Formats: sequence, C-alpha cells, structure tokens
Amino acid sequence: MHKNILLIEDNPHKRKKITDFISQFDDSVEISESESYTSGWQSLIGGSYSLVILDMSLPTYDVSEGESGGRFRTFGGKELARKMKRKGVPSNFFFVTQYESFNDVNGTQTLDSIKNELKSEYGDRCLGVIHFDTSSKVWKEEFKIMLEKGLK
Repeated sequence: MHKNILLIEDNPHKRKKITDFISQFDDSVEISESESYTSGWQSLIGGSYSLVILDMSLPTYDVSEGESGGRFRTFGGKELARKMKRKGVPSNFFFVTQYESFNDVNGTQTLDSIKNELKSEYGDRCLGVIHFDTSSKVWKEEFKIMLEKGLK
C-alpha cells in the first residue's frame, strides 16, 4: 500500500527534524510539505494523503522574499482540520506544536484543553497533539505511536 504524508509546518528546522524522523522510521513513506494555511489547503484538495501532520499555528501564506506570510493564525492547524471535516477530506491527522499554551481573542488555552476539544470534535480521526521539544525524546516516542496508527 502506498503511504504518503502531508506535513504542514512553517518552521524549517522543525520541518526537517520531523521529515528526518519519519524517514528513519519508514523510508517507504512519501512526504509532501506545505508551509502555510493556504498552501496546506491547496495540497489537501490537490492530493490524497494517508496522514496529515499539522502545526497548530501557521501563517496564512508561505513566507518568501516578497510575501510576509499574511495574518498569523494562532489556530491555523485547527482551522485546517475543521475545513477538512467540512469539505469531506478523509485523512486522519495529528498536531505537532512547540507551544504549551495558546493565546487568542478568546483567552488562553492549554495543550490539554485543546487535546480534549479535538478528541471531542473529531473522534478517532484526530490521533492527538504532540508537544515538540527537541531537548526531550518524548515527542519522538509519541510521534512514532501516532505515525503507526495513522499509516496502518
């Protein structure tokens, strides 16, 4: 079975760490990358993915020399998951974020409250939320479990 993953992540260092880890775990997986909410959505509707890995916070557009990235979306990954559900994109997904809490106009949300909200809204389609911390091996252990679930 062909396995392909879409990674939507704006931080180049984090993106490389994740793609390197996936390649070590399973070198038969094809990884596509997007760097913003908009390019992520274009990839989602233009392809078919076994699994989608989302950053929680994303710029609206890819950052480049002539583009600042537009409005920063604190919950850009959550917005994409909601749009996937609304538009019938069948891929399972999980989130990888460097933040332990998020602030927006509605106040502060902790990672645990977000995990509970996502499980409630998406059930088994949302495999979870990982706190990405390069000083710890915990993210890799959690990532491997979610990768195995998402690719079977």
